[in-house]
Amino acid sequence: MKHEIGIEKESPFKNCKLNRKIYAEVLTEVVINNNQGFVMSLNNKWGTGKTTFVKMWQYHLENQDFQTINFNAWENDFEDNALTALLGELKPIVKPHTESVFNNVLEKGLIISKHILPILVKSLIEKYIDTKNLKESLINITDQVKDIFKNEVDEYLHRKESIIEFKTYLSQFVANTVNDDKPLVFIIDELDRCRPNYAVSLLEQIKHFFSVPNIVFVLSIDKEQLEFAIKGVYGNDNIDSEEYLRRFIDIEYSLPAPDGKTFSEYLYQYYNFAEFFEEKHSQMIGNDKDTFLRICYYLFNNESVTLRQQEKIFAHVSAVLKTCRDNRQLFPLLFVTLIYLKVLHQKFYNSIKTKSLSIDNLQANLTKIFTYNKDSLRIIVGIEANLIFFYNNFLSPNNNLFEYNQTSHKDELIINSYYDANLLLQNLNSLENSHYDLQVNSIEKIIARIDLISRD
Repeated sequence: MKHEIGIEKESPFKNCKLNRKIYAEVLTEVVINNNQGFVMSLNNKWGTGKTTFVKMWQYHLENQDFQTINFNAWENDFEDNALTALLGELKPIVKPHTESVFNNVLEKGLIISKHILPILVKSLIEKYIDTKNLKESLINITDQVKDIFKNEVDEYLHRKESIIEFKTYLSQFVANTVNDDKPLVFIIDELDRCRPNYAVSLLEQIKHFFSVPNIVFVLSIDKEQLEFAIKGVYGNDNIDSEEYLRRFIDIEYSLPAPDGKTFSEYLYQYYNFAEFFEEKHSQMIGNDKDTFLRICYYLFNNESVTLRQQEKIFAHVSAVLKTCRDNRQLFPLLFVTLIYLKVLHQKFYNSIKTKSLSIDNLQANLTKIFTYNKDSLRIIVGIEANLIFFYNNFLSPNNNLFEYNQTSHKDELIINSYYDANLLLQNLNSLENSHYDLQVNSIEKIIARIDLISRD
């Protein structure tokens, strides 16, 4: 349930809830001050908003009279020849006064391309052209191209010379295309998601053929995933893929992690949760908005959850709320935590669902996922208590989690505590004394709602 943020060309960062305009301004200064040409990587994990940011930045650049290109490598990796794709992206910016020099670029690009296949050309002609004379003339042209490659030594020398000429013409074309000495910004998005061999081919083409003045390449990548792709292409896990990438990338940049609280509040508004927490569904939820947002802040900061994962969790919460009956009470701490586990820790979630864990196993698994400090201790113990309380009732309603000690005259835990024993006991006591209808509000029924198989 992904949604696209509206981007206004005249004011691209108007709807940016992550305050990222400042980073676009910094990067624009980098581009202005290095207009001789370089390759920059924008390195962040998948799902952190890179694609949205580069679209906003592209409009920001265009509003300052930069010429830009935005090429999605993943959407275009059906094209085997990376050089063809890169030149194809340049064609829309050809102007009448640059058409001649661009044709020279294409001519030299044809010569240096490694993928001219006469047999394929002939088969395409057979398929689409019926006129015999036209067919024969085109085949003759193809045969002439084939003759270029008949001598390997001559081919090498010819290609070497053609590369120099290609770069010369390309440099002239770009110099006559850009405005006021502002370089062409060529954005390549989702390079890490396309076919590994295509990703490597793009990098090689950029390095060998497009390293000319006035072109700045921006590679929007998840560097770790791209490194895996490189190892796969070369069939060697021992290859230093990080060092390999340094050959191509001059400047590395990463967008700072956004403030989780700001994004949570934005998603809260976007999915119109006020309708459920503050208005018509108030009987179902009670006054739980603050609790809901607090647990979201904690969960999203706990494991550096990506923006896309946060959005997925909120979208699932929204779907469940819209299907629940109005008279059903939900427990935000438990409800949101279970959805979080379903999205990010499916195996653990399924173990709860199938009663595969003991109480102690449940607690031990929690410690592997949830970290805490003094500021988050209460919320993590609240998560622990809610999961234990409802899961214990799911296993066996007769199992006690604490008991009254006749000697000390106070309740004492009869289970382990992995965080804070006193806080855990307080939370369990509070849940026990709340007199919830555990038939209606069992974890089994909460999971059924989360899995969208029940409205009860």
